[in-house]
Amino acid sequence: MLRSTALSHMRKGPAPITNRRNMGLGKGVSWRGNYGAFGRWAGRVGMVEEVSAKKSITQVDNEIMDYVHKTRIRHDQMMTTYHGMKRSRQIAIWNARAAQRRWHTKMYRAYQTFVQYETMKTLKEQAGLVTQYGQAAVNRAIGDYKTLDERKQRATLVKRLVSAPTVIKSPTPHVLTQRQAVAHRFDRKWRMY
Repeated sequence: MLRSTALSHMRKGPAPITNRRNMGLGKGVSWRGNYGAFGRWAGRVGMVEEVSAKKSITQVDNEIMDYVHKTRIRHDQMMTTYHGMKRSRQIAIWNARAAQRRWHTKMYRAYQTFVQYETMKTLKEQAGLVTQYGQAAVNRAIGDYKTLDERKQRATLVKRLVSAPTVIKSPTPHVLTQRQAVAHRFDRKWRMY
């Protein structure tokens, strides 16, 4: 999404890696220097998106909003504004999230390795059984011995289920109010990492 940055035009080498600290959106952001509105944006990294002739401005706007939503910049800004957080508190929450993501990545890679090991072990065992008894015997032992009549019965059942009338759910008796709908967004106890 970040094709280029404001700083990448002024310095040589690759563009700097951007993070959420570059452009603060919350209450606790101090202005650098007594330069009016200019001081708030001086030295910050902005998003620059090229609008070509084949690309509509609406599409660019949707992409930027999608980026802001996926990176949770908007969520963090709403939470910080709602609770009146300090900047240090917001950064501490981001550091905790980063640590949790690192731990989750480490755990998931270990899980992937375990699944790969178990799969290879099972395949090796099945290959030995095929060598010893033959493919047909192994298929029958696994459970692939459906007769023609059983297959026809299964096809008839699937056809009956597909052609059955659609079941419409009854409406829920309670309708959420706007306060109930957005209450979880500002609950720090159950915030989503």
